[in-house]
Amino acid sequence: MLISVVVCTRNRARQIGEFLESAAALTPPSGAAWELVLIDNGSTDGTAEAAGRFADRLPLRLFREERAGLSNARNAGVAQARGDYICWTDDDVLLDPQWLAEYAKAFVAQPDVALFGGPVRPRLIGDTPEWFHEGRPLLGGLLAERPDRPDGPIDLDHLERLPFGANFAVRSDAQRLETYDRELGVSPDFRRLGEETKVMIALLRRGYTAGWAPGAVVNHLIPEGRQTLAYVAQYFQSAAATSAFLTARGEADFINAGPAGRLSKRRFVRHAILYRAWRLLGRSRRWLYHFIELNRLKGFRDAMSGA
Repeated sequence: MLISVVVCTRNRARQIGEFLESAAALTPPSGAAWELVLIDNGSTDGTAEAAGRFADRLPLRLFREERAGLSNARNAGVAQARGDYICWTDDDVLLDPQWLAEYAKAFVAQPDVALFGGPVRPRLIGDTPEWFHEGRPLLGGLLAERPDRPDGPIDLDHLERLPFGANFAVRSDAQRLETYDRELGVSPDFRRLGEETKVMIALLRRGYTAGWAPGAVVNHLIPEGRQTLAYVAQYFQSAAATSAFLTARGEADFINAGPAGRLSKRRFVRHAILYRAWRLLGRSRRWLYHFIELNRLKGFRDAMSGA
């Protein structure tokens, strides 16, 4: 068995070294070979040079995809991957040393499963604001947190249990049936989400089953710059803009990120007032909820109006 680990990166020269150090420390999977396919999505900061320093320590294959956008990079990764399985992760994680070995075990133990996920554990870097700590239950998508084990089956009736893009794997024959939508995924031209979720749902609709590799852990690095209100606003506006885009395209909102209920000026005003009131009272969990809802409304409204 050959396993392809595919990672897409863009302008992460300072960060890519940390990720590759963790990859170099992986325990080799028993009974399997592996390759690391790194897709440089048009970097201009020396990312490729930084990655190339690991060529003697990793089974590294480096490719460049000039068409900007995460989905373009993912599709390039699928085209270059030679493995029987593709393990997807991100350039802002640290891999647990047993990550790949645990996926290999899951592939052998569950040969009929085509889609796998694993735990994602956020690791907060630097001085974390108290409101961020207290509000973590509201920030699940932003943190990309996934449990050690889902609390039930992963199927079309329980899409909230799907893996996140930072840690999932797909059997290659199934993966090649579904490309990543170029109008989704982060891009210099737009900040939409959900390209991997759309592929996972399409595979479930084809009748493929999903499983879990509880020992295949990644640690998602959350730097100080992502622990700010500005970043929270950007994330939830992007998620809502994705909902608006899917709505306009006549597709179901599979990431459930749009505002619940219809848009109205009254709802904007209500959330704005409650956000300010609860913040003055120091109730961070409450004011953060209204801040998030306010930005969901804004992101959805702006996207629907073409702003």
